[in-house]
Amino acid sequence: MYKVGLIGFSIGGQVFHAPFIAGNPALQLYKVTARKEEQQALLAERYPDAIAVQSATEIFDDPAIDIVVVATSNDVHYDFAKAALLAGKHVVVEKPFTNTSAEGDELIAGFDKNTNTIYVDRRKAGNIDFEKSFARKALAPRISSSRQLSLKIFIDAASLELFADNGLTVQTNIFFPNAPLNQLSIEAKQPFTIEQLKISKISVTKE
Repeated sequence: MYKVGLIGFSIGGQVFHAPFIAGNPALQLYKVTARKEEQQALLAERYPDAIAVQSATEIFDDPAIDIVVVATSNDVHYDFAKAALLAGKHVVVEKPFTNTSAEGDELIAGFDKNTNTIYVDRRKAGNIDFEKSFARKALAPRISSSRQLSLKIFIDAASLELFADNGLTVQTNIFFPNAPLNQLSIEAKQPFTIEQLKISKISVTKE
């Protein structure tokens, strides 16, 4: 039996998701976000075995949960679905997945310790359909054997240059986002330490 975490217990969660989850013998309605007292009372009445929680994080962080169902307002569909996927869950999301096409744009640069490779992944970085091989994860072997990894990334509206270990490994990639990328996140599957982080804005001087 798969344990399900339901995020959102308003009309969508109450009418369209919880009854079908509870009625499926292969699924268990395990945890539900229910912040309001009336939601908690209704959950306890209809699904007494389900656990009411206050935040989506309590569902993402629970290793017992296999499937996450996102039944919230549209503006957080993408963020919650991404967080659930990063937590290793299977995810069901109500439509629309994002409010705009640009919201789903994502350019990822990183290091894979298992394969010892530096990579830039542009498979979700906007317009990728014009050429079959454009949507790909570009890999480059890491040359340095140091336990410390140094990354310098230069990014503008449509290109990214990555210099690893003071230039021993270099990547240059172009991409075509639906809108300018304006957020930065640093993520890892295992704990790590950032010894130094510097973010600078590059200015263009016209002569």
